[in-house]
Amino acid sequence: MNGFVTADLLALCLARHLETKHGASVVAVGREPRWDICFLHGGGLAVEVKCDARACVSQLCAVEYWNTRSGASGILATEAKTWIHCVPEDGGLHCYEVDTKRLLKLIIETGEVKSGGNGSASLMKLVPLRALKEISNEDYMLRGELVDLVRQNILSRSHGQG
Repeated sequence: MNGFVTADLLALCLARHLETKHGASVVAVGREPRWDICFLHGGGLAVEVKCDARACVSQLCAVEYWNTRSGASGILATEAKTWIHCVPEDGGLHCYEVDTKRLLKLIIETGEVKSGGNGSASLMKLVPLRALKEISNEDYMLRGELVDLVRQNILSRSHGQG
């Protein structure tokens, strides 16, 4: 399974969870540059979804903000009001739901700049997982057959990157 399929499947799993939680219908899920999930209610609530396989070991979350080839990316490019950062843990995905503005403030004030991904074209801030937990509106575990497939693929891809 390639990275795009994994990302879309993760967004789909989260969309199903959020539909139940909010009682709203999803408008779109997938590779829209402004967001990953969009809902009908709340003026079109948009959600950005990121999965961070290395955070479970390093205890550092990577938050991308710039691509040296294309400019603003990740936290600086999203139009989503909510950011969900997923970390593989305990046989599922631990999801931290954060207000995008609060996350942006966190990465401005803390963390270490690193490059990686996309041939090292992505710039990101590494921030402590505990800091992300502290600013989270909510955190929860996603489990299930599809989530397990996503989790296994994310972990295998992470190990393959060395």
